[in-house]
Amino acid sequence: MFFPLLLLLQSPAALPSMDEVDFNECMRLASGDAQSGIVRANEWAQKGGGWRAKQCLGFSQFKAGNSAAALTAYEQAAQQATTAKAGDSGKLWVQAGNAALLAGQPPRAIDYLGNAITSGQLRGEALGEAHIDRARAYAAAGDMAKAKADLEQAHNLVPQDPLGWLLSATLARREGDLPRARNDIATAAKIAGGDPAIALEAGNIAISAGDKAGARKNWQAAIDLAQAGPEAATAQAHLAQLDAMDAKPAAPAATKTPQ
Repeated sequence: MFFPLLLLLQSPAALPSMDEVDFNECMRLASGDAQSGIVRANEWAQKGGGWRAKQCLGFSQFKAGNSAAALTAYEQAAQQATTAKAGDSGKLWVQAGNAALLAGQPPRAIDYLGNAITSGQLRGEALGEAHIDRARAYAAAGDMAKAKADLEQAHNLVPQDPLGWLLSATLARREGDLPRARNDIATAAKIAGGDPAIALEAGNIAISAGDKAGARKNWQAAIDLAQAGPEAATAQAHLAQLDAMDAKPAAPAATKTPQ
């Protein structure tokens, strides 16, 4: 008889708010059926759901494959959360930034990820990953200097994140800094040696250095690891190109470096 009474006397802070309950329900619907999530999020937003409703809408639109609509929803969620001085605004700016990248809008991604980084709400791993994401955006926008600066920040904050080392290796290769590229891809491989994207880039770096055997070994590894994935298709195309070139008589034309 006393147990229910004790539950009633618990601190309200220990119980989820109605907004949290509505958010969890909206996300549950969206995870199972994106269109149901879109309907639920829009209904909730019209009833004053605020930034949580927009966040669920962004997730629902993403699940439905509507990258432009997802970007708009995440942008609105981040703006509303910032205005409300909500503790999740930094995370929402990260989501908006990644949505912008998916929508092919790197300048907006740079702005949104910058908002996340300067929000003061991200720490440690979350901050390091935001720097990696912004580095991707800067690279897509063609600003390699700022991309490298963000990656240096990421290496300090999340030294065990293989994506940061993979990206810095790729940038170094494209700029002709092969010693740095080899060093960074080796670091990435130590952390996540079973990643086909790392094996693919290791092959790209090898062929850039004129090491055909190393390129073949790593591209074949990418195929074995990815199987039917996109890295396997790219590696197979590179191997086919290399086979075609080896079958021809020696010519003065240089081997084309993968991009």
